[in-house]
Amino acid sequence: MTQGITIEEAQKICQKLNQTFKSGKTLSYYYRIEQLTALQNLLSENTERLCKALHDDLGKPAFEASLCEIDLLTKEVIETKRNLHHWMAPEPAERDIATMVNTLEKRRDPMGLTLILGAWNYPIV
Repeated sequence: MTQGITIEEAQKICQKLNQTFKSGKTLSYYYRIEQLTALQNLLSENTERLCKALHDDLGKPAFEASLCEIDLLTKEVIETKRNLHHWMAPEPAERDIATMVNTLEKRRDPMGLTLILGAWNYPIV
């Protein structure tokens, strides 16, 4: 039998995440690297448990679960950590006659929470 959470529990989780975002804590490069490292550690420390869960729930062989789910996500985390500083850096913006004397930049700042829905047959990725 599958375990889930209630709507009330999900709302509490979302409220806490929103509070954390609004505090500005999540904007820091170091905070993001810390979170990505925690995800990377979670994957490496729980590979066997994740593979077992994927086998029990979806019938995935351990090799497929490891290769197509855990290793793939681990590589994505490493790639994100490698490029995060560059992705967060502001870029110069185009100027026109009205802004010619100003310094303009484009920033990729997060706007809030995001719900990510994935494919049922690749639940980790």
